[in-house]
Amino acid sequence: PLTGNHLDDIYKRGLARARMWAQYGDTHRGLCLVFDLPKLVEAMKQEVEALGRTVPIFLGYAPVTYGNHDFVGKTHEHAFSVTVEDLERLGRDNYPWQHAARWWQDLFFRKVEDWRDEAEWRAVALVDSNDPLDIDVRDALAGVIHGDLVTRQDSRAIFALTEDRPEVEHMGITWNNGAPWYDIGGLWSYHDRHLPGLGDK
Repeated sequence: PLTGNHLDDIYKRGLARARMWAQYGDTHRGLCLVFDLPKLVEAMKQEVEALGRTVPIFLGYAPVTYGNHDFVGKTHEHAFSVTVEDLERLGRDNYPWQHAARWWQDLFFRKVEDWRDEAEWRAVALVDSNDPLDIDVRDALAGVIHGDLVTRQDSRAIFALTEDRPEVEHMGITWNNGAPWYDIGGLWSYHDRHLPGLGDK
């Protein structure tokens, strides 16, 4: 939940998670992409439906939950067990689809507690294909956060990719005394559009 005060809320946003920049953002040399959630989900649904496969299923989207689970030695049904009666009734070809549709939250939306600080969000679709889904997310892109160590050259290349999308906002993030800070107003990348040739960072 956000308060509306951007300074108070900064630590609640994915763009301000230092571990995420370190693990996935090339140690602040990468980007954080901001998406319009309804548009992103719609793009995923359209791609799944367009496949025309026999069993394309868009299961859903949700935040990941974190907790340590011990399924070893459990005698009741759970996501990581096979129900023999259902397997015999449905057959080997159909059982995996039924099992995944029943247990999708446990199978795809749970991770051990050690990952809890990622605050991950996922969307899952099941299709009868080994090929990866190629989701066109361009229309869902709402903003780009440039890491603290992104070079001007790299940022210029990113600007070029969104030239035809003036609604896509660009912002930088800096780290002062180990804390995140929005690079507003003084963000060099905005000025670069109007004051080229200032040199690279």
